[in-house]
Amino acid sequence: MDKINGDESKIVLFSGSKGGCGCSFITYCVSTYLARETTKNILLLDLNIGKKDSRLVFNLMDDSYRDLG
Repeated sequence: MDKINGDESKIVLFSGSKGGCGCSFITYCVSTYLARETTKNILLLDLNIGKKDSRLVFNLMDDSYRDLG
């Protein structure tokens, strides 16, 4: 694993077998739990940018976040 600021980083990947199987929901739940229950910084990337699921869940309906990429 790579070290960032002296801490060991970990990558967890969730992949769904088909659309609508709940992969995004499980990812949101796990990342929210880790953010609340640990002192670590959590980065969540939902790379299915065609869907608005993550924007609805996290109340990010403004498209300005797309300017980051």
